[in-house]
Amino acid sequence: MIADVIVIGGGIVGLSCAYRLAKDGLKVTLLERGRCGQQASWAGAGIIAPCSWHRSDDLARIHMEAVFGYHEFAAELHERSGIDPLFRRCGEFHLILDDNRMKMATREVQAIGERTTPEGRPIAKTLTPEAARELEPNLAGEMLGVQHGRMSAQVRTPRLLEALRECCVALGVRIEEGCEVRALLKDGERVLGVQTQQGDATAEATVLCAGAWSSQLDPLLAEHMPVHPVRGQILLLKMPDPPIRHIISLEEEHFYMVARDDGHVLVGSTEEHDSAFNNRNTAQAVARLSALAIKYVPILSGASVVRTWAGLRPGTPDRRPFLGFVPGLSNFIAATGNFRTGLATAPIVADIVADLLRTGRCQYNLAKAAPGRKYPI
Repeated sequence: MIADVIVIGGGIVGLSCAYRLAKDGLKVTLLERGRCGQQASWAGAGIIAPCSWHRSDDLARIHMEAVFGYHEFAAELHERSGIDPLFRRCGEFHLILDDNRMKMATREVQAIGERTTPEGRPIAKTLTPEAARELEPNLAGEMLGVQHGRMSAQVRTPRLLEALRECCVALGVRIEEGCEVRALLKDGERVLGVQTQQGDATAEATVLCAGAWSSQLDPLLAEHMPVHPVRGQILLLKMPDPPIRHIISLEEEHFYMVARDDGHVLVGSTEEHDSAFNNRNTAQAVARLSALAIKYVPILSGASVVRTWAGLRPGTPDRRPFLGFVPGLSNFIAATGNFRTGLATAPIVADIVADLLRTGRCQYNLAKAAPGRKYPI
C-alpha cells in the first residue's frame, strides 16, 4: 500500500483528518483496527458543547471555533453523503446545586457578555428553578437554579460517522478495516510507514488518531505522549415521547441526559481512569446513572431500558490533547488524547493537521498540546 498520508485510527478525528486531507487532493490510506467509528466516537452521546468562556488560550479557541462552525460541518457532510447527522442546537441546562456553582455560573454568563449564537440569540443566562421548569416541565430535584447555555448541540454520532466514512470513500480514501497497526517503520527519525498484520504500508507522512491505543505503537510515543483509556458508561432509555428538550447536565457528577426526537434518552456517564481496556458495564455504574436520571427527571422511572454500553476515551496526564509533530519523528503528526472533546473539535483538528502537513505550522499556538511537553504546563 503506497499513499501520501497514512491515518491510523478510524474514529471521528481520524475520519475527519482523512476527509480533510483527501479534499486537499492527497492520496490517503486510513487504517482501523476494528470498524470505523465503533470505539469512543460511537459510544459518546453526541454532545457538541463549548468549553469555559473564561478561557482565552488557543486550545479554547480551537474548541470554540469548532462549536460555532459545527452546523456547517454537519451540513457539508449531509450534502456530500446524503446522510443527515441530525445536528440540532438544543441547548443545555447546567444544574446549579450550591452557592459556589451559582457564583461560577454568574461569572460565566458575565464572561460571555453580548456574544450571540449563530442564530443571533443570547448565548447563556441563569434561570431560577421556576423559570427552568417552565421550559422543562419534567425537571425535578432540589437546585438553586440552572445555567441555560444555548450553544450546546447534539448530533447522532453513528449517522455522523457513517456520513464521514461515505465522504472519505467518495474522495478516494482507501479504508482498511480490521487492520491493526503493530509498529512504526522507521529510518532514523523518519517514519516510512507502519507494520500491520496484513503487511507493511508506506507513505510520505503518518497521522496518529488511534485514541486510547495511541501510545502502544512505539516506545517514543509512550514516552512523549502517554495516553490511557478512561471508561465511560452509558444507559439508553426509551419513552413514547422526548421527556426533555435540552441536554441536562450536572458537572460535579459527570452526569448528563440527552433526549432524541424519537423518545430515546442517553444517560451518562462515568469517568473511570483505572479501567484499563475493559469496556464492559458494571451494575454499580448503571444503577447510579439510573438513579440520577430518575432524581432529576422522575418521569423516566417508567422508561424502558434499551441497552447499556461503555466507551474508552483517550485520557492524558493533564487532560489536554496531543496535537502536533512528535519529537524524534520528523514526518509523524499526533492528533489524539482528546478525552471528552474529540467529537466537538474534530473539524478544526483536521484543518490543523492539513496545515502542519502542508507548511509545518498552523495559525494556533499548540504548545499546551505539544507531544513531549512537561506536566503541568
